This record gives sequence, structure tokens and C-alpha cells, in this order.
Amino acid sequence: MENTFNILIADDDSSVYSASIKPFVNDLPEAKIYSASTPTLCRQMMAEHKFQFILLDISFGPNDASGMILLPELRKAQPQSKIFMLSTHDDQHTMMRCMQAGATDFISKRDINIPNIAKIIRGFIESQGQEQQDEASGLRLATIVGARFASPSMKRVFALASLAQRNLSTPVLITGETGVGKDVVARAISAVPVKRPIVSVDCGAIAESIADSELFGHVRGSFTGAERSTMGKFQMADKGDLFLDEIGNLKRSIQEKLLRALQNKEVTPVGGKSQKVDVRIIAATNESLDQQVINGNFRKDLLERLKGIVIHIPPLRERPEDIALIAAGIIAASDKPTLEIAPACMSLLMAYSWPGNVRELENVVTSMIGASSSSPITVRQLPQQFMTSLAIEMQIQTGPDVPVGPVLRLDIPLESELGPAENQFLRAFIEARHRHLGGNLSGVELASKLNISRNTLRSYAKRLGLKLVGADA
Repeated sequence: MENTFNILIADDDSSVYSASIKPFVNDLPEAKIYSASTPTLCRQMMAEHKFQFILLDISFGPNDASGMILLPELRKAQPQSKIFMLSTHDDQHTMMRCMQAGATDFISKRDINIPNIAKIIRGFIESQGQEQQDEASGLRLATIVGARFASPSMKRVFALASLAQRNLSTPVLITGETGVGKDVVARAISAVPVKRPIVSVDCGAIAESIADSELFGHVRGSFTGAERSTMGKFQMADKGDLFLDEIGNLKRSIQEKLLRALQNKEVTPVGGKSQKVDVRIIAATNESLDQQVINGNFRKDLLERLKGIVIHIPPLRERPEDIALIAAGIIAASDKPTLEIAPACMSLLMAYSWPGNVRELENVVTSMIGASSSSPITVRQLPQQFMTSLAIEMQIQTGPDVPVGPVLRLDIPLESELGPAENQFLRAFIEARHRHLGGNLSGVELASKLNISRNTLRSYAKRLGLKLVGADA
């Protein structure tokens, strides 16, 4: 039976750390320490056990970068794990690389403190029960705001949203690429049963000349055109949340004024007197604010104030298991709720990397709904732009990552007239599969891999002008 809290120490000197840490957690019967002295052994243990806490040496393995190579693998295999990187190189650049690759935190080997590490581990063990409660509460929050997902990473996102909901005075920083749904998570944090007002601000749209008035308000007559007194976003969000969307776009001068408002918990309207406000900041960004600090574009002291509870939303390409659920939710909320997506069509949606994330998926599914008069939705209802984008991705693939065989069926009927987007996709798909499967398959073998007949493959090749070496006979 698997222990409730497993600890993995992945380091060439793992036995040393294991022996040093064990006495500090020995009185916790649910904790078990595993050691891995090679990357191969580490991968084997990851396949056999679920780890809640991992210490990973950055130079672990045959070269100095092996730990960094292993980190994304561990993060993908066990997204719930707390991964602390160990390194003798404690410069800012190394730390940043670790955090961007998915590390929870960074520990310098120069000043490693075994009791402190053990204290962190004990704290994680003792918080397990609360995390399970947060996950259940997070799933309820997701239901309230209509979010759909199956991935463990998104369960963690909404568990943190639940934690933020309980800590009303703690600021929240939501990170993630454009289109992942940062605004949805922000709404979840302010959702029932808390029922806090939430006021949104698009930081990229605030002009420096009107920033004071926009954020803090103004009194009548304070400047030309100020015909009446107006509340700023801070006053509107009093006793609630102020959602600063894409805060990385905020001008440096405005950052200083925002910091002062957070420090003093008061704002001064243009031409007026200072007013106390009780506002919790929920900020979102699609950029690395740590990198922005290094570049001199973002204030470090402001970032430290924003980093209360940090919630990272992974891109859709890292959680493809969510695609079908999100698509089903969009259809259910439409005026054609009984529509279904054909397996072949769904396989194409699953094969795409979705650079625009959930927002792009919503646009594609909405277009498919509008183009469909009956169920199921087929490949023919996919937007031409989507087919073109998928074809381009297949053409630039360098590894065998395009779905093959029964995973992806070519169900575009040959007897119908193919549009330019379908032609481009079919040509790219067949050429990509042929290339990635070695480029020397017979026609029968390639047809089998494509899950179509040899005659159908000949018809495709003739119609599309394909020249497939070894498969033309």
C-alpha cells in the first residue's frame, strides 16, 4: 500500500541527504524517504510511486544540465509534487531557469540547512488534510463559474483559488499564457459564498495621463473636463477585490502609485483628500514578472506585495485531457445543446497545440456549432483557419507526435469537393505521417498506419498530387 507522503531525494549524494533528513521526520509514520542516485533510477521510482516532495539536484546525472532536463519530465509526470531544486550555482539566472521550468523553489547547496528542509517537509505533511479540503472546495468553485476540466493541474489551480477565497486579505497573483482563463479563476475567487464585489482593470489600457483619475478617482473641477466627481477603481472595489488584468503592462510610474496605495491602504482622488480603502488585489499576467524585474520594467517591491498566493494556470497543450470537456461545455451552453463532436473531428482538436489556449478553442467550437445543422459535428465543420494552422504545425513537426492509426481517421469524403484548407491539411498530414514513420513504408503499410485502405490512399495521393517515396506502388 502506497504511503500517504513519499519523499524523493534525487542527487548523486542522495544517501547523505536521506540519512540527514530522516531523523527529523522519523516520528511521522506516514512519511517515507526514497533515494535516487541516477536519473534512470529516478525515472523508475517516479513510475512506481507518487511523490509529494522531491529534492532534485540541478547537475544530477551525466552532465551539469541533467537535472534541468529531468525537471520538466517530473513536473509533467507528477504535477502535484513539490519540487525543490538543489544547486551550488545560486545566481539569479539559474534560479529563474528552475522556476520557469516548473520548480516549486530553489535551495542553494552552499548554505543548505537540513533542519529547515525537514521543517518544510513536515509542514507539507501536516497540510495534506487541508489541501484535500481545498481541492473539494475548488471543484465546487469551478462548477459555480462553469469551468470544466479533468487534469490534476487544473484541480490544483482551483484548490488554490479556494485557499485564496478563505484568505481575504492576502493578495493573489495569477500567471499563465494569453487565453488560459485567468479572468475565470479571478471570478471564482470572488464567487459565492463569499459574494465579494470584483472590479476589473485592463492595465494595458490605462493611459499614464489619466491613471490617477482611473484608479483613484477625481473631484469635480480638479481638471479641465471634470464636470462631476468620479470614483476610481479602488473606491469601487472597497470591501472587495480589484482585478488588475495583465499587470505586466502597467507603466512604471503607475506602479509606484499603486505600491503607495497598497502600502498605505488609502488613495487620494485627484483634487481631493485621502480616503481609506479595504481592497484585496488579484493580479494577472501572461509575462514573467521576475524577468521583468531583472529587465528593470517592473518594481521588485511591488512584485513582492503581489506574491501572496501565486496561481499558475498551465497552457491547454499541457492538459489535452481537458479539451473534450471544455468543448462539451461550450456546446451545452449554446442554442444547439444536443450536438456531439465526431471522434475523427475530436482527434484533430486533440492533435493541435492551441497557442491561443481556451479562448481559441472556444472560438473554434463556436464556429463549428454555427456551421452544423445536425449531429455529429464532423471534420467538414472545422474552420479553414484551424485546418491551415494544424497543417502548418504538422509540416514543422520534428518528432513522431502527430496522432496515428485509429487515433485519427481521415473522414473527409473524396467524392465531395475539397476546399483549399482541407487539401492543405490532408497533404500535410499524410506527408508528415509518412516522414515520421521512416519515409520508406510500402503503400499498404502507410495506409494501415493512416487507418484507411490502400485504394483510398492512392485516391488521396492522386487528388492531392502527393509523391510518397516507397508508398506509390
